[in-house]
Amino acid sequence: MKSMAFIEIILPPQMGDATSESLLGDSEQLTNNTLKAMPLVVNSGNLANSTKKAMPASLRSYPGGLSNSMNTSACATIKKATHLCQLGKKIVRASEVPSFIILGVQKSGTTSLFHYLRNHPDVLPPLNFLKKAGEGKSFEVHFFDRTKVFAEQKDTSTEEEFYCKKRQKYIRKHFQGGKISKAAKEGRNLMTFDKTPIYLVKNLHSQPELISKTVPWAKYIVILRNPVDRAYSQFMMGKKTHITNPADFDFAVRKELVLLEKVGLITLPDAVFLPKNSTITSTASPAASHEFKFTFPIRSAVNETKVFSDVFKQNLCLQRGFYAIQLQAWIDALPHPEQMLVLNSDDLKRSPSDVYRRILCHVGLPEHNQPAVKKAHNARRQMAIPMWNTTRELLEALFLPQNADLGRLLGKEWAGVWGSGPVEGKEML
Repeated sequence: MKSMAFIEIILPPQMGDATSESLLGDSEQLTNNTLKAMPLVVNSGNLANSTKKAMPASLRSYPGGLSNSMNTSACATIKKATHLCQLGKKIVRASEVPSFIILGVQKSGTTSLFHYLRNHPDVLPPLNFLKKAGEGKSFEVHFFDRTKVFAEQKDTSTEEEFYCKKRQKYIRKHFQGGKISKAAKEGRNLMTFDKTPIYLVKNLHSQPELISKTVPWAKYIVILRNPVDRAYSQFMMGKKTHITNPADFDFAVRKELVLLEKVGLITLPDAVFLPKNSTITSTASPAASHEFKFTFPIRSAVNETKVFSDVFKQNLCLQRGFYAIQLQAWIDALPHPEQMLVLNSDDLKRSPSDVYRRILCHVGLPEHNQPAVKKAHNARRQMAIPMWNTTRELLEALFLPQNADLGRLLGKEWAGVWGSGPVEGKEML
């Protein structure tokens, strides 16, 4: 099922053909005056690159939690808009979809958010949901992470044409453009969205810019979970059966820490050791005899992102919890930091209706009662046994400075999140 009725390809009269080619079935012409009045591609990436160094700290701090009062006058509004770009002698016009993208984080509640939002009366899910409908299926689009980033560069002469082709393929393949266009003609504004948690973290050195330039109008949603619990949940997800020995996770953690040090992302404390093998029969937590203190090499944001991207090829559990590094790369790639809404999964558990309303406000959807939660989504593998206390202490020490960086990036509302506090000598925004 492909949505072929979404993008109009129009040949302007001054280019030698007065006949418009329309995939919508309606013939339309763009006059010279119309072309002059409607700008082509807004090169959001250049704007981001030109402002990232000079951006004041106050602009890097934006609402990210539920502690903000709900100011409905500040909510986004739905607007009818189309995006133009030039592909050879043709002008490609597309409605601005998807309206928003759920970037992550894996194992933090993104599947619950997907179901809440796809049940909104003004939201259409992506096409892959219709193809794979049913509980337990994956509803993730995976367009940008599974498409070779520069595969079409050879076939295009300019950067604009590259992103124009990428945008064309993305919209046609994954979204219900025909229904949205038809509804717009009838005066009804519908939205659609992409939910792919790996977007936040994969190819961090290039993917934020790729996505933001392909869909410069999009809003973004990120939901974060305590990185210690998130790592354990991911580890459990990768197991076909429940683990019965917490030593398995402890071994995996220490093995991954050694790898992270080897590539230069962290420096291990002396107390961290790697067991000689993973065959551990004892289920008793070893006594903590040292205070764990990790250090992170100081490097430029660009080099840090490069190292992070290289390491991620291993698909590790711990690295996904370095939230500040990931969000900084995304904020630098966006023309406006307020395009991104960052939420805490603890708030989703405590008050899902408040989180739901905040998301509707962010993306510009009208208020709607949140669907009743019948069960936890995507919770097939429960944590049968808790991790060792020593393992938790080790991970809390690892993520402590990262959580503090997250607070500095997002503002005071995130100060002290998951046990972190202001770092001495560094002012909290």
